Amino acid sequence: MPTLLGFATGTLLSARLSPEAWRRLASGGLAGIAATGLVQALVQALGKAFVAHGHG
Repeated sequence: MPTLLGFATGTLLSARLSPEAWRRLASGGLAGIAATGLVQALVQALGKAFVAHGHG
């Protein structure tokens, strides 16, 4: 469901924003998704290392 809502929001915004504004917004969103993925991977790796060393 979140994917469908995101698609609908993107479709509405792309129709209302100028091409340049949409490009900036989309690029920022992709950078945000990449940063979130990196943080999640780091947290998961640190958590596994913590448990592997007998702390969890």
